[in-house]
Amino acid sequence: KTPYGYRLSWLVENVMPFSIHLKDNTKIKNKKRWSQVMYMNYVLNYRIPASNNTTHMTGNNTFILTTDADIQFTAESAVVLLDMLDSDPQVGAVCARTHPQGSGLLYWYQVFDYAIGHWFQKAAEHILGCVLCCPGCFSAFRCCALSSVLETYSTEVSNSKATEFLIKDMGEDRWLCTLLVKKGWRLEYCAVSENHTHCPEDFDTFFKQRRRWIPSTVANLSLLITQASEITRGNDTVSILFVLFQSVLVFSTAISPATVILVIASGFASAYKVSDSSVIAIIVLLLLLSIAYGLFCIYGKPQQQLDVAKLASFILVIFMGVVFAGNLKNMIYDAVSLIQDCSLSETCAKNGTFIFPLTPSTMYLTLFTLLFIVAGLVHFNEFSCLIHGVWYFLALPSGYLLLLIYSVANLDDRSWGTREASTGALEGGGFEKIKSFFLKVWQKLVSCFKRRVDKQNNYVEENKQPIPSYDAATAASDDIMDGKEQQPLIDFSDEAVGNQYPNFVNDAAFRLVSELREWLKVNEFPQEYAEVLEQHGYFNLHFIAGLKVEDFQAMGLKDRGYVLRLERCAQKLPPFIVAINQTSIELSDVGTWLNSLELQGYQQLFEAAGYKTKDDLENLRGLKRTDLQKMGIGKRAHLHRLEEGILRLSYLYDAKFKLMPEVVKWLEQHDCTRYASCFEQEGYTSLLFIAGIKTKDLEAIGIKDRGIAQHLEKAAKKLPMFVLEKGIPDDVPVWLKGLHLEAYEALFTSAGYRNKDDLENLKGLKSDDFKKLGITKKAHLQRLLEGISKLTYPSEVEERVHLTKRILEKVPDTTNDDECLYWTEMLDVGKPLRPLAASFKSESELKEGLRSLRNITLAVLLLINIMWIVLLYTLQFPELQKYNLPTKAFELLFLAVYALIVFVQFCAMIVHRGVTLIHYLARVDSGTEDEN
Repeated sequence: KTPYGYRLSWLVENVMPFSIHLKDNTKIKNKKRWSQVMYMNYVLNYRIPASNNTTHMTGNNTFILTTDADIQFTAESAVVLLDMLDSDPQVGAVCARTHPQGSGLLYWYQVFDYAIGHWFQKAAEHILGCVLCCPGCFSAFRCCALSSVLETYSTEVSNSKATEFLIKDMGEDRWLCTLLVKKGWRLEYCAVSENHTHCPEDFDTFFKQRRRWIPSTVANLSLLITQASEITRGNDTVSILFVLFQSVLVFSTAISPATVILVIASGFASAYKVSDSSVIAIIVLLLLLSIAYGLFCIYGKPQQQLDVAKLASFILVIFMGVVFAGNLKNMIYDAVSLIQDCSLSETCAKNGTFIFPLTPSTMYLTLFTLLFIVAGLVHFNEFSCLIHGVWYFLALPSGYLLLLIYSVANLDDRSWGTREASTGALEGGGFEKIKSFFLKVWQKLVSCFKRRVDKQNNYVEENKQPIPSYDAATAASDDIMDGKEQQPLIDFSDEAVGNQYPNFVNDAAFRLVSELREWLKVNEFPQEYAEVLEQHGYFNLHFIAGLKVEDFQAMGLKDRGYVLRLERCAQKLPPFIVAINQTSIELSDVGTWLNSLELQGYQQLFEAAGYKTKDDLENLRGLKRTDLQKMGIGKRAHLHRLEEGILRLSYLYDAKFKLMPEVVKWLEQHDCTRYASCFEQEGYTSLLFIAGIKTKDLEAIGIKDRGIAQHLEKAAKKLPMFVLEKGIPDDVPVWLKGLHLEAYEALFTSAGYRNKDDLENLKGLKSDDFKKLGITKKAHLQRLLEGISKLTYPSEVEERVHLTKRILEKVPDTTNDDECLYWTEMLDVGKPLRPLAASFKSESELKEGLRSLRNITLAVLLLINIMWIVLLYTLQFPELQKYNLPTKAFELLFLAVYALIVFVQFCAMIVHRGVTLIHYLARVDSGTEDEN
C-alpha cells in the first residue's frame, strides 16, 4: 500500500524492474489528466533523478509510452516510435496508426472514419506542419518535452472560464500536444507503428464519446488559431499557411450541418430533377427539423435525446440511400452518354459553345472515388477499409448533422460518457440494441391509437384467471390471487362468524366510515358496493388504497367497467404503511399494536386468546393466517393487515438486528449516539452496511440535520467497503450468509427458497416482493437487491479480479522507502494532485458558464449555417447553366475550395507514404541487428 493506492512490483528475469501503480481516487484527483500528471511527476521528478547516477537517464534519452488498457500492440510497434524520437531531438512526441476493432454497423462506420482520419488528416499534418494530437491510446513522448509543459498542464480549471474545462479536462491529450507545439516541439505520425483498439459498438456510447471529442477538438484548434502569432514564432514547423489550413477545417466543421442539408437537397435535385421550389422546401424542412432537435437536446432528457437521434439517423440513412441511388443512376447515364458519342469534340461542343461533358455531382463523386481508390492502393494492406465507405456516406447526416448538434447542445454535460456505460457492449451487440429500440418506438406509436381504458381492458382479458363466485371459502383466503383454491379449516362466512363472535362482526369500529361512503358517492359507484366492501373488512380509505382489479373481483364485483374505475381511484389514494418500530410507535401492549393497524376492534378477541401485555407481543411473531382464522378473523382486509403487522413484529424483537458494539462505538466517535435508533430500525446494525452510505440515505432514515448527515457520509467513506462478488453459491442460506443476512434464513425457507435450484427463482424478485415477505429494513432491502444482481456466473476476467482483491486485502501497509516518502510529499496540502473538497469547488459557476457557452455556440452555429445556405442560393448566375455548371457561383467556389483542400491532403498523403516506405525499409535492414 502506498500514499496514492497500491504498487505492484516485479523484477523481470532478475534484470528489469516492472511496476504497476494503482490510483485511489480518494487520495489523488479523479479524471485522466491527473493520472497523467501523476506518472509524469513520478518519472520526471523521481525516477530520472534517482537513476541518473547508475543508468545515466536524462530527460532527452528517456521516453514515456502511453497506452489504454484495451490497446493491442507489439513490441515492434513501440520500438518504431522510438526510432522517430531518436532520429530528431526536436521531436517531442510520436503517435501511431490505430485500427478499430468490433462488429456491427457502427464498427463499419468507424473503420472508414479512422482510415481517412489517418490517411489524410494525420499525414497532412505531419507533412504540412506538425501533428496536433498524439492520443494517449498509443503514443510515445520525450520526457524533457513533457517537463517543459508539466507545470502548465497541472493547472486547475478556472470555474469562470468554461472553455478551459473543454480544453483541459475533456480534451487533455490534445491540450498536452498544443502545449508541446507552443514550446517549439515537433509532433509526428508514424504509420509503420500499428495498434488496435475496441471502438464503441452501440449508438449511445458512440455519440457520448464523440460528444466529448468534438467540442474539445474545436476548442483546442481555436486556441491554436487565436495564438497563431506566438506559436509560429516559437515553432519552426508551424507556419501561417498551416494555421490557415486548420482554420478552414474548423470552418468546414461549423458549416457541416448546412453542407449535409445541401447535399441531400441537391442530391434530390440532380438525381430526380425536382423543381427549385421543391429543393427550397426540402432545405427549409431539414433546417427546421435540425433546430427542433437542437431545442430538444437542450430541454429533453439525455436518453431521450439519443433515442430521437437513433430514429432520425434511420430516416436520414434512407434519404441518403435515395440520393446515392439517384446519383449513381446519373453517373451511369453520363458515362454511357460519353461512350456512345463518336468523339469528345462532338460531345463537348455544340453550336460553338464549350459544354462540360459531365454534371458537377458526377464529376465530384468520380473525383473523390478515384482519390479514395488511389489512397487505398497506396495503403494496400488497408484497402478493405474502402468497402465501408458506402455506409459512411449513408451515415453522413448522422455523423455531421445530428452528432454536431448533440455535441454542442450538451456542452454542459461534464460526464466522460463512455466509462459510465462501458458495460453496455458486453451485455448485447449493436444489432440487438437497434432491434430493441425500434421495437420500443413501434410499441409507443401503437399505444398512441389506443385509449387507456382499452389497454386496461385488454390486460384484464389476457391476464385474468377464472374467479369463482363469492362464498365463504373465497372470503377467507387470499390464495385466489395465486390461482389456488384451498378448503377452509372452519366456516368463515360472516353469518357463521357473527353467530360465534357477535361482538366482533357487529362492532361499530368495523362499520363503513362516512369518508369512504362519500368517496364512493363522488366517484359514482353503486350503493351496494358499500355493503360488499364492508362485508370484507374494507371499512375506510386506508384499506382501499392500492387495491388491484383482482382484489375487487375476489370480493365478487363482476362489472369490469366499475372494477377498472375502482382500481384507478384506489391507486390515487395515499398508501397506508404499517410503521412499527421503537421510535415511531411505543408498543406498550397488544392493544397499541392493534391500534397502529386500525384494528382496535379485535382487542377483546386477542385478550381472550391470551395476547394482552407488551411481553405477549413477541409471542405474536409465530402466528400464521390459519391461526388468525381459528381465532375467528375471517375478513379479507383484516387478515392482510394483521399479517403485515406480524411480519413487522417478526424482526423488531430479533436480537440479530440490534446494533453491534462496533456501530455504537463508531456513533460515539462522531457524537451521534442519539441517532442509534434510526440506524437500528432500518437495518444499519453493522459497519458493513454503513460503509459508503450517502447523505440522502441518512436523511431517509430520520437524520434530518443535513450537516450531521454530510459528516457521517464522509466518515462512512473511510470504512472498509463491502464488496459483493459475482457467483452462484451452494444454496440460499450460503447466499444469505454472504450478504450478512443469515437471520432471514427461516423466512426464506418458509417462502420456498432453500436449495441451489431456488436461487434462480430469486432473480425476478423486486423490493415489493421482499416487503411482502416481511423484510422492510432499508439496508437489508438494498443488500438483497444487490445480491440478486450478482447472481450470475463470473467471467474468467472477473474471477481473476476477485482473486486479486483477496490478495490485496493481505498487502502490508506503506513502507518508509524513498519512493513512498516522495509520494507523501507530493500529496501534501497545496499540491496539485491532492483532491479538493467537493464543497469548496464552484461547481455551480462552472455549470452556469458551460450553459452560457452552449447557448452562445448554438446561436452562432445556427446563424453561420443559415447564412451559408442563403449565400449559396442568393448568388446565382443563370448564364453558367449553358456550360452544364452550377448556376450558384458561391456553391461552385465552395466546391472548388473543398476539392483543393482534399487534393492538398491527398498530395501530403502520397509524400507521407514515401516517408513511411523509407522508414519501413530501414527497419527491415536493421531487423537482424535489433534481434541480436
